Amino acid sequence: MKAIESIIRKLEITLNYISCIGIFAMMVLLSFDTAGRYLFNKPIQGSYEITELVLMIAVVFLALSNCFKIGDQVKIDFVYGKFSPKVKAVFDGIMYLFCMAVFSLVGYLGWELAYDALRLHEMTFGVISLPMVLSYIWIPLGVGVLVLRLLFESIKRFAFLFGAKSIEVEELDIGGSH
Repeated sequence: MKAIESIIRKLEITLNYISCIGIFAMMVLLSFDTAGRYLFNKPIQGSYEITELVLMIAVVFLALSNCFKIGDQVKIDFVYGKFSPKVKAVFDGIMYLFCMAVFSLVGYLGWELAYDALRLHEMTFGVISLPMVLSYIWIPLGVGVLVLRLLFESIKRFAFLFGAKSIEVEELDIGGSH
């Protein structure tokens, strides 16, 4: 279990770094575009398209799994906090499997979009033409790692329920309040 956890964590960290690079690229691109527009009356052509169609999608989808792992998603837990660790494990395991099914569908559809865009050489319309695959490829990458994380976390919870000795309540982050 530790080896699988380590592999998933390395994938999450790598994708999160790429997401951070995307945020930095957006900041630099938009700053130079704004400076060029107002100081020299020469904006960067296509900066809006690059930001909207490539960088924003990459930033969001590549950071999904890491946000889930560190608990940065929105939680409403006024009832959840009153449950025992075993009830929390059941609830979490079922919810993670449900989320895994939904995100698997999202990832599959994202893969189909990326594959079709690559196969058909789809391009954006606008000031500059960009390959649409640059927009779509981030969806299956980010969602794929999230699906792995959800599967791993649900297995941990069910293993805890069935008395796995190597899994502690603290490791599941279900023993106390979130």
